[in-house]
Amino acid sequence: EWISVTPDSGVAGDGQIKIKVEKNEEPKVREGYADIKLTNNKSFRINVEQEAAEEEPVFELGDNGEYVVKPEGGEVEVEVTTNLDYEVYIPAEASWITYDETRAVRTETVVLVVAENTTTEERVAVIELRGDDGEALEEVTIKQEAAEKTPSTEVSDKEIWYTSTDGKVVTTNNNKAFD
Repeated sequence: EWISVTPDSGVAGDGQIKIKVEKNEEPKVREGYADIKLTNNKSFRINVEQEAAEEEPVFELGDNGEYVVKPEGGEVEVEVTTNLDYEVYIPAEASWITYDETRAVRTETVVLVVAENTTTEERVAVIELRGDDGEALEEVTIKQEAAEKTPSTEVSDKEIWYTSTDGKVVTTNNNKAFD
């Protein structure tokens, strides 16, 4: 048992008893008692409630915290193992990423939805996973590849383009060659 009383016996009169409680290694409160019996056949109970053991804070990412996303966008699943409450902070300039909240008991998956990148520029954002106090616990870096540059096919409705016999592209509006 985790509760002990000393001395376990004694003589009538004034005296002291000591109740010793062993360290609680469990992450939950425990309750118990010590029954004290007197020589006059009376007894009394001393109830004991012991606080839960302090848990070490745990906050770990399942991988290195950096993800590359194709230009068409998609989902990034970030595995988090924790016993802490936290929030996902997406900076305002990363409006192209949204958080799809899911919840699990201890291992959680943070799903970040990355919108399609229609630009020819790679883009990068740092997402913070913050504790209740607002402090960053971990950072996740999202890098999204640039879209491939495609040639423009927009043509004015008053222009007609064709390829001449010498291989030059020309317009009927000005008969100037395009290289």
